[in-house]
Order: sequence, then structure tokens, then C-alpha cells
Amino acid sequence: MAPSITRSSTENSDASLKKPSFLKRISNVIIGGLEGFFFRYGQAIATRPFVTILICLALVGLCGIGFIKWEEETRPEKLWIPDGGQYIEDTQWIRENLPAQYRFQTVIVTADNVLTPQALNEMNKIRCKVNELRLKRKGNYTFQNQLCAKLPVIPPDTPGGFTGSFSLQNENISKSSIPSGNFIQDTDVKSGLLAKKEPICYPDNREMYCQTAESLPQACYERSLLELLHPGHPGEECIDISTITQEDILNRINGNNQSLWFNSYYDFIDLLGGISRDENQRIVGARAAKMIWVLQINESFVDEDVGTGEVLGGVRIST
Repeated sequence: MAPSITRSSTENSDASLKKPSFLKRISNVIIGGLEGFFFRYGQAIATRPFVTILICLALVGLCGIGFIKWEEETRPEKLWIPDGGQYIEDTQWIRENLPAQYRFQTVIVTADNVLTPQALNEMNKIRCKVNELRLKRKGNYTFQNQLCAKLPVIPPDTPGGFTGSFSLQNENISKSSIPSGNFIQDTDVKSGLLAKKEPICYPDNREMYCQTAESLPQACYERSLLELLHPGHPGEECIDISTITQEDILNRINGNNQSLWFNSYYDFIDLLGGISRDENQRIVGARAAKMIWVLQINESFVDEDVGTGEVLGGVRIST
């Protein structure tokens, strides 16, 4: 009896003999190629592991040669503004010709009344801690008096100006040749004169004035109510005001406002906030007081310590 062949079995046989489509063949070629490549690649690594490690190290070292010329660019005008813009030229000119060399560091002390012996003693403790600070850089210590901006100090025996004669570079300078008034005022700093490279000078007897300024001793520039209370020298780590009374404090703040450190006049009321006065407009209290330290930037340190941050007047701050 002849075998019987059904219709369905014939159709399945025809389908199995059909060639794969074009896309299927491409897929098979790609998959087969990748499988073959990674098989041979893995086989080579497994049979020669040390050679593989050396090749990897050599490739990394070769690519790392570019780090010799590695530079970090953090200036926003270089990152976000096209080269050749006027803004970039102006910014570069300001950095080269008007560098911001000074930083004003401020501490604000608050209390029900800062014009008390207790509050002033706390301010004195803060000042002691700040002046005792030291920074370690490349194995060497840098102290606060090496970081601060310096101002000339008028000799203590010449209140209100120079009234006598003294020696300067082996030359006797008489009273008439010295300009009257204070040598340097705090307003000179606020007006920007401190940031100039030239000495602070005035039109009258300009040359003599500048020579005299350069001959004076210099001290760290700082401002606080402590200047009114103790004739200590600015830059000293600590002063003793343990015997000061509130009457002394109020008399000094309402008096002539002469600094006992720089021997110059300064409006110390500018350091106070929340001032209280009596019926005679005499200051009897304040709720806040500022303590100010002025630091001078060492540009050479800034150039060496290139970090990750934005440059602000020669100082990089992390972002």
C-alpha cells in the first residue's frame, strides 16, 4: 500500500527549505562575527595573560602623555564666551593692571550690649585666636602677621600728627617740613588708596611725606573696639583688658575716637550696630560690633597652587 502524504506535512517541508530573508542573513553575519571575534579574543587573553597586561599598560601610558600639557580652565569668560570678545579683553586687562591684593575678613559679635567688659573680653579672646593662627605649606608655617596687610604706625609720642623733629635717613627733618594732621586715615583704605602700588601721599610736601611714610614702622591692619581700650601694638597676639570698666568703654567710644594702636583717628562708631543713646545723644549700648582683619594676597602662592575653582581677583575658591 502506497504511503499517504498529507497536505500539512508537505507545506512544513516547503517552509523549511525556504532561504532566510536578507535582514536575517545580515543579522546572522553580525552575530556570528561578534561571537567569533570575542571567542578568539578571550582565547588569546587566556593563553597569554602577561602579554595582555603589558599591552594594556603600554596603551594607557601612551595615551597619558597628553597629561604633560594638562591645563585646567576655570575662568567663566573662557568657558562660555567666544574668544576675541571685548569682555574677555577687558577682564584680562583688569586682572593684569588692577589686581585685588587685599581681603577684608570680618567677624560680627552680637549681644544684648557689646559695650560691656564681658563682651569686650570675649572679643579679645577671638582676636587672640585669630592672631595665633598658622598655616602649614610645603613643610613651613606661615603666621597671621605674615599674611596681613601692613599700615604705617605713627609714633606714640606724636598724637594728632608730627609735632617734633626726628631723624630720617641720616637727615634731620624739622617740624616745619612735615605736613600737619594724621599720617594715614582709614578712609584712605576705603577709598582704594591702599590698593595702589605707590605710597599713600598728599599734594603738600609730597616727596617728604612719602619718604616719611616709608620710614615708619608697619603693623598688621585690623580694626576693632579693642583699639580704644589698650595701647597694645597691632599684630600682638593678645592684650590684657581684664581691668577695663564699662565707664571706660563708654568714655572712649564717646570721646575723640583715637586709635591707641595706630595713633590715628577713626570713627569707631562705624563698627557698631543697633546703637542705643541716652537723652543727651551719648552712646550707652550697642547690639553688634565688627572686628576687621585685612589680609594681603601672595600672588606667587596663587600662581603655584592651581586648584579646581573660580579665580576671584587672584584667589581660587572651590566650586
